[in-house]
Amino acid sequence: MRPGTVQIHLLNLQALAEDRAACLSAEEVSRAARFKFREDAERWVSCRVRLREILRHGAGHLCILVPARQELYSRLDSDFGHFRRYDKPLLAGRLREAGFKVRHIHYFNFAGYFAWGLRYKLLRGRSFDINQVRLFDRRIFPLVHRFESGVCRPPFGQSLIAIAQA
Repeated sequence: MRPGTVQIHLLNLQALAEDRAACLSAEEVSRAARFKFREDAERWVSCRVRLREILRHGAGHLCILVPARQELYSRLDSDFGHFRRYDKPLLAGRLREAGFKVRHIHYFNFAGYFAWGLRYKLLRGRSFDINQVRLFDRRIFPLVHRFESGVCRPPFGQSLIAIAQA
């Protein structure tokens, strides 16, 4: 691998927590790991610590996307296997407990906060309407994302992104 390049790997968190990811070499996960996080109360700690151990060998970074804002927690979150939504201090604290250095943390998807709140919290929806998802993904999200990434980070959002160094 050329200097300055970044490898991105998707990891099976259940295998990681159960230490079945021992077959992953430090080289394979030497620079970065990214995943959308589906937490598991009993495996959270072992998974974070194991991830840090794997990434530390190559001075790697972790990019993590978690559901944000507990006030949005809905039955659909539960159906997905989530048992909480995070805020900045909680996620940063969990990462630090596992030995990570938090380099960056911000909310993501400002418009999604309101869409999720309406559809899944207030109206108690438990499934996705494909036409609504397409409308949001094709028309609304690109505009909001352009603003969020180019003009200013939102004060809150549907998700939370953190980058942490092992």
